[in-house]
Amino acid sequence: MKRLLLSFLSFIIVLSFNLTPAVGSEKYEKIDSAFLAESLHIQKRIPVIVELCDDPVAIYSLKKFEAENYFRDKNFKLDCLDKGYKFRLIESQNEFLLKMEKSYIDYKFRQRCTTAINAVLIDIFGEDISKLLKLPEVKRVYDDRFTF
Repeated sequence: MKRLLLSFLSFIIVLSFNLTPAVGSEKYEKIDSAFLAESLHIQKRIPVIVELCDDPVAIYSLKKFEAENYFRDKNFKLDCLDKGYKFRLIESQNEFLLKMEKSYIDYKFRQRCTTAINAVLIDIFGEDISKLLKLPEVKRVYDDRFTF
């Protein structure tokens, strides 16, 4: 009985060590830690790409196409993109931008992406990035200062 109890407690302790980093670092998985540390000290607007959690149009449309044509011999084409979903996605992005304003995040809108990635491109002060990361709709934030 003691061995069983000791084994069970050991298992729980080992499991708790494995779960602790995943729970504590959730916010930092949304952004590169070096970029976050650097951006907090920048006093001007920084261009960033804010990827949102909902699927982009291409992924959504492909999943829908596969579900509807699973037993048929059809190929996915660009005309299979769901235009109604694209409009709903744009509306969802607009709601997200409004939520940013209500959260007192000062930003300048630049562009939106819907087909290959669900994202908004904005310029934001470094000190507001930590507020941005707390919003549940944010999947990831990317540095957009690089030019090609």
